[in-house]
Amino acid sequence: MLTIPTHLLVPHQGHGAVLVDAHGALPRLDLVLEEEDTVVIGVLRALRSAWNLDAVVLETHLPPAPDGSSDDHVALAVIDEPDPSWTAPAGTRWDQPPRELPERVGPRAATWLGEWETGAEPPPLRPRWARPGWHARATAWIRAALEEAGRPAAGEIEMRRLWGISAIARVATAGGGTAWFKAVFPQFEVEVAITRFLEAAIPDAVPHVIAADGDVGWLLLDAVGAEPVGSAATDDQLAAAIRRLVQIQASMAGREEELRALGVADRPLRRLADDVAAAMDDPAEIEGPDVAPERLATVVDWVRRQSDWLDAVGLPETLVHGDFHVFNVIERHGEPVIIDWSDPAISHPLLDVGPWFGHPVAPGDPGRSWAAWLDALSSIGPVDAVRGERERVFGLASAFQLVSYAAIVRGLEPANRYQLSDGVRDFWGLLDARVP
Repeated sequence: MLTIPTHLLVPHQGHGAVLVDAHGALPRLDLVLEEEDTVVIGVLRALRSAWNLDAVVLETHLPPAPDGSSDDHVALAVIDEPDPSWTAPAGTRWDQPPRELPERVGPRAATWLGEWETGAEPPPLRPRWARPGWHARATAWIRAALEEAGRPAAGEIEMRRLWGISAIARVATAGGGTAWFKAVFPQFEVEVAITRFLEAAIPDAVPHVIAADGDVGWLLLDAVGAEPVGSAATDDQLAAAIRRLVQIQASMAGREEELRALGVADRPLRRLADDVAAAMDDPAEIEGPDVAPERLATVVDWVRRQSDWLDAVGLPETLVHGDFHVFNVIERHGEPVIIDWSDPAISHPLLDVGPWFGHPVAPGDPGRSWAAWLDALSSIGPVDAVRGERERVFGLASAFQLVSYAAIVRGLEPANRYQLSDGVRDFWGLLDARVP
């Protein structure tokens, strides 16, 4: 259980006031989060309980503590204009925005207040779900899509996660089912097309798509199962998940033109070294590590040489998931289903080992997983030359992830880059550790 002091930024409908407390400061609620709660879940629950407010949350901002502490959190929640019928709770009032803002979240609050005061358009990198009116459009679409599918919503549409790359909601459906809604930021819009494409090709391997709108990056998916296989996965479950991924990769081999037409990125192994150099061109922009130019040149040269070696092994490039780990695998009727195809690419199939082995709580015996991977891949190409080279391949896969995270972070509004910049630092560290 975690308690997070959270400052609330709530605009008044119709004039430039915001909700303040008795001292004229932004009101604060202490969120109590259970293990699986996100900040938006805690905010919505606290506002209902303390203020009798069914809110639309535009953004939750939880910057890292200055000292890097994992248990010293302060958050900001930005709320859309409440319904005019709502009464502000005792101890609060509508007033001019406070001159003094909470230290850690003050800069972000000032950005929002400045936009409200001037009527400025949100910056281009602001997520669509952080804009007034989006929630109403999305929930109306969800309900209409479920009605059309013959399984109408049987309850509230619950927002479960809200951050820079996606907004995720859950809704119960008639007959005891559950549907999940996912909206993605522009860089991940290919998830809509690739999920539908894979369902048509291998329906057992991915979630069922109830409805989709590729123009705005919306997916409505049938629930697969209760929980991902996660860190408690057995070696047998891990091997089954790996075989499922390779089944997909084998079925997509030779279909690169179709994948490109869907918008899947072409990221050939031969380009990986240049991509690493470009990703690290401005580390400060991506909140990455400060790397000496000489060390970066050494790492890039290593990536180039190892890429040439792996390419020469002869495995064909095909679809890679991009974020394959145990929290993106859920069992349906005892068989693995792979979710979250947000960042797919056409590249070397072994590059998917990066997040699998690099996840902080990756379970199981890495040697058994590696053997299962190569045994499965042997159906589409030669693997004997890499059997004893797991660490070398993992270094290349870490380079691939570094490039992915750098692009993702650059696609976020700068104030929210902290949400994913740890991926840049982590995978640089994993790559750097494997380069002499």
